[in-house]
Amino acid sequence: MSPSSISSSETGNPAPPQAAPDTSRGESPGAVIGSSIDTRDEAGMDPSDTPFSRALSFMGRAMRFMAPVAVLFLLLDLPLWKNGDAWPVFHAMRVQQETPGEALYGRGWFSQQFNVYKLAGIRHRKPKILVIGSSRVMQFRDFMFPNLEEGFYNGGGLIQNASDLAAFADLLAAGEIPAPEGLIVGIDPWWIKTIADTSTWLPGADEATSFGGHVLALRRIIDDGFTGEGFLADWTARDRSPFFNYPAIGRMARLHGGGFRKDGSRQYDPRMLIDFAENPRYEDRESPPVLLRVRRLNRQFAPPVRPDPGRAEGIVAVLSAIRGRGIAVHALLPPFSDETLSAIRETPALSEWWRYYAETFPRMLSESGIPVVSISSPSDIGLSDLYMIDGFHPGEVFAAHIAGAMAENGPPAGPLGRVDAAELSRRIAGAQLQLAFRVPPAATGR
Repeated sequence: MSPSSISSSETGNPAPPQAAPDTSRGESPGAVIGSSIDTRDEAGMDPSDTPFSRALSFMGRAMRFMAPVAVLFLLLDLPLWKNGDAWPVFHAMRVQQETPGEALYGRGWFSQQFNVYKLAGIRHRKPKILVIGSSRVMQFRDFMFPNLEEGFYNGGGLIQNASDLAAFADLLAAGEIPAPEGLIVGIDPWWIKTIADTSTWLPGADEATSFGGHVLALRRIIDDGFTGEGFLADWTARDRSPFFNYPAIGRMARLHGGGFRKDGSRQYDPRMLIDFAENPRYEDRESPPVLLRVRRLNRQFAPPVRPDPGRAEGIVAVLSAIRGRGIAVHALLPPFSDETLSAIRETPALSEWWRYYAETFPRMLSESGIPVVSISSPSDIGLSDLYMIDGFHPGEVFAAHIAGAMAENGPPAGPLGRVDAAELSRRIAGAQLQLAFRVPPAATGR
């Protein structure tokens, strides 16, 4: 063993003293004893402990904490992308319209957002004949306007009140949506109530493009409990609708076969039509039933139920302004079932309001040069409540009859004057059900 490898403890000699640091040269004790290096500055702070380094450290800890949450979020969100529910409306609209043949769009976990979807449809299709109003006009379809099918679009659901109608007129005036040649406007009686809603949801923002929208969708999934036809079904759902076998975008379209067709009309759940085909009967399928709303004076019929002449005049003024832009405007007062209409007429609290809507308001429209069709119930044209989906939604065949009445009532030189009335009559005669033109092929159901 070399002397240099023998420790002082082995030789019994004390270790030579370490040289003291020369403080006159700025040396610190740590400059001599490497294992005791002190990197603190004169104020006793570690130079590496800066605000930036602390921020990086916090971000690292936060990312480690959030990683499991982010993974869970992605696992829950992926099926929503897979089934089309989370697709931005503009993308879903483009895919739907470019799909050969018919295609359905209907969200499930996300809000349907009629305002965003129908505005996207109007901008994409640039229709010559446009229907707007609430869900009560959604059953009008392109083939109900022979000679005008290619230029038709149903914007039903876009307009919920008089303020929405005014906002729609503003979008037209600003050139933000294409102007049609003919505009059919369904006007509900609650638009002219004294306490009618004065807010508007136009143009609106797409829920699927916001983080908050995805959080709401995931909350609905969690509330559903991940069972049955809930979240787990989104992983296995095929990309075609049950029964009619249409290419489908969105949970409702893929699992239940309901949603919007390419022309904007609504496809109700085919199971309802199959049930009706097996046992034809009128049923108020709204929840709660419209008849119950009338009798209890709630929802659309909540008091005070009095007419507001100023609001009615405002609607006429908006329609006249649209007409002044060279657009042929047709007003429609959508029907109720005979059962519901009888209850409305027999309810004293609703009588004044209903008379104003059914008698005074149409006269105001006509005096302003706006053709108006008011078919209050199926019996007005010799039909029964079998042609109503519920207390205030007409079925497809009833809607086709109304389309014929509007074409007949409008000016011959207007766009609806080009509708082939004889062909429409032939199509109506070929309907397979009172509620719909086609019976769903039940054998293809899931």
